[in-house]
Amino acid sequence: PPRRAPDADPSRPGPQPLAHGAVVISPAPLRLGNCRIRLTGQTKHRLVAPLALHVSLTRTDQMRGGAPIELLQDGTWIVTPSSAEFPLPPLAEDFDGDARLRLAVYSDPLSPQGKVVLLSDAGRVASSLRSNEPGDPERARRLVGSVAIHSVPLCGEDNFETLEGAGSCFRAYLTVPAMLATLQITRAPWVEKPLVTRSVLSAVGVALAIDRYDPVERRAFPVAAQLGGFVQTLGEGRVGLLGYLGVAPTVPILGSGGNTTSFGFLAGLGLEYITNEAGPDEGLKPAAFLSAVVQVGQAAPQVSSSRSASFGTYAGD
Repeated sequence: PPRRAPDADPSRPGPQPLAHGAVVISPAPLRLGNCRIRLTGQTKHRLVAPLALHVSLTRTDQMRGGAPIELLQDGTWIVTPSSAEFPLPPLAEDFDGDARLRLAVYSDPLSPQGKVVLLSDAGRVASSLRSNEPGDPERARRLVGSVAIHSVPLCGEDNFETLEGAGSCFRAYLTVPAMLATLQITRAPWVEKPLVTRSVLSAVGVALAIDRYDPVERRAFPVAAQLGGFVQTLGEGRVGLLGYLGVAPTVPILGSGGNTTSFGFLAGLGLEYITNEAGPDEGLKPAAFLSAVVQVGQAAPQVSSSRSASFGTYAGD
């Protein structure tokens, strides 16, 4: 687990046992190499010679050659009575801010660097030594403990949580909506004619979208608030500049990893300034609209290269 600062609040999440459970860690501690594994308990206290273990850290949400991607080049861990910690190296290659990992520790009784064999490995060692198959040294390894790691941007100040304690984040991102079909009501200080405008493929814009996102489940609340603007073609030489506040869907129809491309209805209220090539400008007027839209956006976590983490568009409550 990540190192805890000396003055850390004891009520905050702390080290977790490798008991085949799951934890959530923000990308920064893994990218910066601030995580470590520590052997405690009776095994450490009874050591009189080096014990060889093997550490594996694989990425399980992506495959290479049909197998999970191994992130540790050398997972050898030699435990001595005076040194019982394994620092995870900084992760860069094959690692990004949104990943699913499996950390596993194995006994490695056939390692030439180890001088102690655990009692539970004795039978496996004898069987391996009698075999002539080249893959047997790895077969002699026994799983001691493991944990599933969800590497995602977390809310607030914590960079480490148990899976049960991780919450949702408020997420803000830019999206580009394109109106496919629109029904718009525009009301000027005088009675507008026509009051209701219907149009097809009439506008494109940009908006700041805010929604609530569960980074562990990779699922957003199905509706987001938007603050944005459109450039509209209204016909007969009229062009409208519409600023609006509205709501729109967030259910993605393409990709993953922060892709927010979606299709649905966008409803909003705003103010529109209408210019007219064939006559005087119609000026500023209120507007309400309901439109079928396709929206293209990207909300991906970001990690700085410094000691402090920057989670980009994610924020806590």
